[in-house]
Amino acid sequence: MQPGQVIIYSITLLAVATAFLFFRKVYRDWVRKIIFPKKVLEEEREENRKFNELYQKNKQKELMKRQEMLCESQKDTQVYKEDPEIVGISKPVGQWTKMVMMSGGFMQRLAQLIKREGGKKGFWELFVKAQASTQGKHKGKGR
Repeated sequence: MQPGQVIIYSITLLAVATAFLFFRKVYRDWVRKIIFPKKVLEEEREENRKFNELYQKNKQKELMKRQEMLCESQKDTQVYKEDPEIVGISKPVGQWTKMVMMSGGFMQRLAQLIKREGGKKGFWELFVKAQASTQGKHKGKGR
């Protein structure tokens, strides 16, 4: 054999092997569906059933983990089932706390103003107005 013929035969053999691998893949995907449609459908159903079973198992595991986490978090929150006892009332320390706790009329007046004029004026305008009305001062003085 001549070297030219060896090269032609090797290229032909390579082309036949490539065609065989290509048609083997096509056979699995396309030709097989045409020739054996019932068998292919049964196999696809079986694969889908297996996939669905695995999916359901994984979903069930996730639900169990979530329920366990919820139970653990509920255990933490349900530790304090006893009725709390009031030991004593302390005096307010800060300026705002004193204003809220000690001057009950101020908070009521502020709530009334917010209800009546909330859309027209801002919070701080209403706050100053409520403070002035409870202390008997004019709204413009001192602020």
